[in-house]
Amino acid sequence: MTETGKDEAIRSEARHWLMRQALDGESLEHSEPFQRWYRASESHAQAFDEIARTWSDAATLQDLKHLVEPQAPAANDSWRMRAIAASVALVAIIGLLIWTLQRPQVYQTQVGEVRELALSDGSALTLGGKTVVAIRMTESRRFAELRAGEILLSVHPDKQRPFFVSAGETRLRVVGTQFDVRRGVSQVEIGVLEGTVEVVGEREPQAIKRVHGGQQVVATGQGELGEPQLNGPMQPGSWRKGQRMYIDTPLREIVADANRYSQQSVELADAGLGELKVSVSFRAENQQQMLNSLQLALPLTVERLASGRVVLHAATTH
Repeated sequence: MTETGKDEAIRSEARHWLMRQALDGESLEHSEPFQRWYRASESHAQAFDEIARTWSDAATLQDLKHLVEPQAPAANDSWRMRAIAASVALVAIIGLLIWTLQRPQVYQTQVGEVRELALSDGSALTLGGKTVVAIRMTESRRFAELRAGEILLSVHPDKQRPFFVSAGETRLRVVGTQFDVRRGVSQVEIGVLEGTVEVVGEREPQAIKRVHGGQQVVATGQGELGEPQLNGPMQPGSWRKGQRMYIDTPLREIVADANRYSQQSVELADAGLGELKVSVSFRAENQQQMLNSLQLALPLTVERLASGRVVLHAATTH
């Protein structure tokens, strides 16, 4: 691994620790795994301290600084131990008072279920089948973490209280807009109906993509962002009505979506089949229609097992 790659890996680990505290409410001050990681090398400590400072809102720190009482270090304390104590205490306070004013409210749907919710800030949220999303509201910010599946968000405008969404290694920031987010097997898709969404990937946190109404963007599972493109024939959120349409989409993503709407799971006999790209359209609840469409578009055979599972194989040629 190159030095640049190594540095970025360390920064990614530092962001992981901060996100873990923010979303789970875990105090890093008492986390032995974090303490071991932080002390492992000076580069770990520097990366963590730098990102903690970046993530901390200056006004928030000003409001909270009176809560941090300086203590005289023991005679044998090193500068690093004092730095650890200071940064961990500061992050712990921010985590407890800002990010964890309340534990996130987790919403989850079952296979085939589509659920609509009204959020406390006036926003509306629709969850697709087999979806998990965690919502957190504070006085200054609003958060949603898409852990699995797909959501459509109609964000109530509030310039003083932005709405942040995370899906794997992809982060979004909005003020007031309507858009959907799908977290697939190996990619995250964002489609915007109205307004503008700022999207940033973990790989290039300094590179922000602005996605406007009528556009979509795809991010890899590692947080690499593509360029915004026009939305396809199906508008974001059309999945609420059960219609699915895919244009040049990897088979693994189509199968993953189908499995969130059917009790009979579809599997790929060979992981390599998942790389095949195809354009198809079908009703989400009609598994047979999907299988027929895939067989017409790709050289596949369908095996139905006694257990109810469906397995897709590459068609053999003679």
